[in-house]
Amino acid sequence: MKKQIIWSAVITSAIGLINLVVYTILACLDIVEMRFISYLFLLGLFVSAWLPLLVSFIFKLNFNFVALISYHVFLVLAIVIGSLWRVYSYWEYYDVVIHFSSGVLISLITYSIFIANKNNKVGLVWLFIIIFSVAMMFGGVWEIWEFVTDAMFGNNGQNWQGFVGRGALMDTMYDLICDCCGGILGSTIAIFMEYRKRHGTSKVVENKVSEDAIVEETLPETDNKN
Repeated sequence: MKKQIIWSAVITSAIGLINLVVYTILACLDIVEMRFISYLFLLGLFVSAWLPLLVSFIFKLNFNFVALISYHVFLVLAIVIGSLWRVYSYWEYYDVVIHFSSGVLISLITYSIFIANKNNKVGLVWLFIIIFSVAMMFGGVWEIWEFVTDAMFGNNGQNWQGFVGRGALMDTMYDLICDCCGGILGSTIAIFMEYRKRHGTSKVVENKVSEDAIVEETLPETDNKN
């Protein structure tokens, strides 16, 4: 699994490096606007790409392969395509798709970390609350990041410039609502998977106990016949 984590991080970093070179060339030719925050986005991509390896090393956790690949694809879609190349500005629903999918993705990644630790004994209701809370936490942290970068670099990630009152809050609230809906869906999928896993395991145990009981009952009869 460590090799998969490293290779996925290398590929994502290579994609970021290629886009860094292309963006810099186009900016020098005045084809695209040169923005300092764009380089900050790419720095965030590089850090995020290697984050699973750091988490795996510190906490001794293994990530589900599908969740790992989905994570890196999401990084490219959100940071490179959405933020660096400003697709958020060209397609208004792109932000909705990204925030909703992030809620689903973070929920499933949280569940994959949960099942990696076999000593976890949490009820399904509490498991749902934990997974959903983690998804919302990341959504809130991202909104804080957008707020800080808007204030520091005069960006308009939260679409507040030119708006007042409720209008200035709409983008942030839409994002959080999408995070919430995605978190609910992802948590529900995780709970369904966990229920199937526990129900299937208990059924196997019951069948095994029944088979052992039948064998024990037939053994004395066999001995008597002999």
